Amino acid sequence: MRFKNIAPIVVVGLGIIGVTRLPAAVDDVPKQKAIVNNTEHFDLPPGVALRLNNSIGQLTVEAWDEPGVEVATVKSSKVELDPKERERAMQELGRVKITGARHGDELVIQSDYPKHRKVARPFLGLTNFDLEYVVKVPRSTRLIVDHDIGQVFIDGMRGDISATNHLGDVELHLSADAQYDIDAKVKIGAVNSDFPGHEQHRFLGLGHQFVHSGSIAPRKLYLRVGVGDVVVLKIHQPAAPAPAGR
Repeated sequence: MRFKNIAPIVVVGLGIIGVTRLPAAVDDVPKQKAIVNNTEHFDLPPGVALRLNNSIGQLTVEAWDEPGVEVATVKSSKVELDPKERERAMQELGRVKITGARHGDELVIQSDYPKHRKVARPFLGLTNFDLEYVVKVPRSTRLIVDHDIGQVFIDGMRGDISATNHLGDVELHLSADAQYDIDAKVKIGAVNSDFPGHEQHRFLGLGHQFVHSGSIAPRKLYLRVGVGDVVVLKIHQPAAPAPAGR
């Protein structure tokens, strides 16, 4: 009798074999982003303006009723990394500095970080990291923002505001009962405002200008964007509930 297609059987041995668990390979360790959180507080005497200089990433400025300024930041790598890569990324995140110092009638929050050339990194951007700020400021403070690339959100402020952004939107949420002189321009993008004003398209329709001036307006908005939009929205506060029993 002939047998076909029978695979050979190899007997390794008999008995109980002890199994030693080997360390997990580096490739088995879950990749994670390198992240650094930090929160700092600064004194802000009455009449002193707040200047946010050279910020990048996502910047949120929120009005609050405390006397000082709180700056909370989250620095992180753009992608998830293995342990060795995270260690190198943490060193690079350490080179991203956010400092605060008083200069005359301004408190200046300065951001400094290594940049890459735009020509060499046309799609990766200027940095190897992401940066988010949440800045809480007394609501009547005069605010000056000089942002590089990313989104800027300003919520609930009631003082003069000057905000520039090279690439990205500038969005403001302001009290509906306030009055403003508005001077807003974008080179490529649009200006949208809940407040009244005169608009004009510029540069073959790519740019947009929005201006409102009036002698009774006590506050001024100066807004400039290279590529992106300017959005100015009214905050409508809900009416207080009537007393019980009425």
